[in-house]
Amino acid sequence: MNANNGTRPNLIFDEALRLFHQCGDKKGYAMALFHLGKLNLAAGHDMLRSAATMFRELGDTASEHAALDLLPVDPQWMMCRKNRHNGK
Repeated sequence: MNANNGTRPNLIFDEALRLFHQCGDKKGYAMALFHLGKLNLAAGHDMLRSAATMFRELGDTASEHAALDLLPVDPQWMMCRKNRHNGK
């Protein structure tokens, strides 16, 4: 993952935001913000996973865990883990 992969889509959404604002299209503006936010979340998660992998390869477990701790926890994974600890 290249840290610059999100640059072009961000520029496109920024332009869309400018145009929606200029035209007074509040719904279009809100939708562009929504999709830009989703894109940034996904890109951020990918960057954190890549950083964690690199830290692991370098033997820096503290930084690896710091990066992984910023990722959201999958509720299904937590339920499986809880069930394993409870003997289910």
